[in-house]
Amino acid sequence: DAQTSALVERYVGWLDELGDYLGDETVLAVRADDAAPVVLAEVRREGLSGALEAHLPDFVSGLDLPDDSSVELVGSPEQANDGALSLWLTDDLLVASTDPQALANVNALLGGADHAFAKGKLYVRLKEAYRRGAYYLVGVDLDRANPPSGGKSAVAKRAETLILEGRAGGERAQISAEIRFHSGVPEVLTWLATPGPIGALGFFSPDAQIAGAVLLGNAADFVERFKKPSDAGEPAQLGGVDFLDDWMLAAGGEVAFGLDGPLLPTPSWRAVIEVYDKAAFQEGIETAVRRANEVVALPARGTEATLVVHTNARYPSYELRFRGFSAHYAYFDGYLVAAASAALVDQAKRIYDSDVTLLSSGEFRELLPRDRQPGFSAVGYTDFADLASATWEAVSKNIPEPQREIILDVLADAGPGLYAVYRERDRVRIVVNGPLGLSFPELAILAGLGADAMRGSDGT
Repeated sequence: DAQTSALVERYVGWLDELGDYLGDETVLAVRADDAAPVVLAEVRREGLSGALEAHLPDFVSGLDLPDDSSVELVGSPEQANDGALSLWLTDDLLVASTDPQALANVNALLGGADHAFAKGKLYVRLKEAYRRGAYYLVGVDLDRANPPSGGKSAVAKRAETLILEGRAGGERAQISAEIRFHSGVPEVLTWLATPGPIGALGFFSPDAQIAGAVLLGNAADFVERFKKPSDAGEPAQLGGVDFLDDWMLAAGGEVAFGLDGPLLPTPSWRAVIEVYDKAAFQEGIETAVRRANEVVALPARGTEATLVVHTNARYPSYELRFRGFSAHYAYFDGYLVAAASAALVDQAKRIYDSDVTLLSSGEFRELLPRDRQPGFSAVGYTDFADLASATWEAVSKNIPEPQREIILDVLADAGPGLYAVYRERDRVRIVVNGPLGLSFPELAILAGLGADAMRGSDGT
């Protein structure tokens, strides 16, 4: 209503005026125990005390606080009252907390008292990230945030610190999360290899809408999982999987998948697997097809899988058919390349031979994190605007034309994004790099207009 709008407008103006007195840095400190949080803000010019005294009563009067709550400006920690939000100005620092002891602790540290936090591992990690520069930075001491307990997973037991960073430059933003572990990463994460080049992405064009790849490390756990018989006493998956060890040994560590072409009428999907031993890997596929047919031949299991060999003047190719699904594949330069059609397989080979690939494209290379090595443990790339626009055109028949145009304009600003994972000896780091992203108003537009698409234009 009009009264609420006026109140919000007054608060926004007041906070804007207050911001003129504050510097670029604001810190929120939260402890794992029941201690109250503390906010510290840099003060860059004089006059903040007068501004607070002038506007604080008016600001507090509109907050509808409980009777036993209050906000007060204090001249020293000794003047703070327990339970009240105390604002204390000292030199170039604004300190706020509902705990008088928290203000006293800050005062002691400013006076040179021993700083135990500065001796901990979280402080070291924050200092490293702070040196790199960030527009926001979050650090969590996972040892203290998650006390030891019998129910914790292997990953949680070994986790030491979590650091979240956000940076912005131009129209792009980079967000990263890093978890460090005691005595190296847990074994459960070793299926992900340490960073290295992923040549499988060389079969995707610069126009790919989605492409993702992973560099596998220890895949033994996955093999063992497939070997286990089912609880129902039926034959193990694929009718017995004694061949899996040899099959997996014939494969390399690179696996990639993506969409590179039209979505309709058939999605232009593509998959690439690194292969060390082509003959052994192909024998594994043929064995898997044979074992699968042994399983589906059981009552009520469906139709059989077939593997067809096609030959042409340049290279042999294969077609796998199973229950209406069809996949074509061929081997090139140490990789198996599969796609929805033989034409798409051939297209992937031409892209690879041309060296004009996703890996060499300017948009992909521009998104690479500046402070990381060129290799990855896993990586994903999306050109969200093209993908979402194509999808939206196909599903938005019920949206009126003016609303459709608004949504397409919003999606067009999304731009490409890169998602990288680095598994190192003692840490896992995830980096997301792309446009500054959709704002909350834009997300609200998409949500509201998307609801219209679900209901239909007639409101039903």
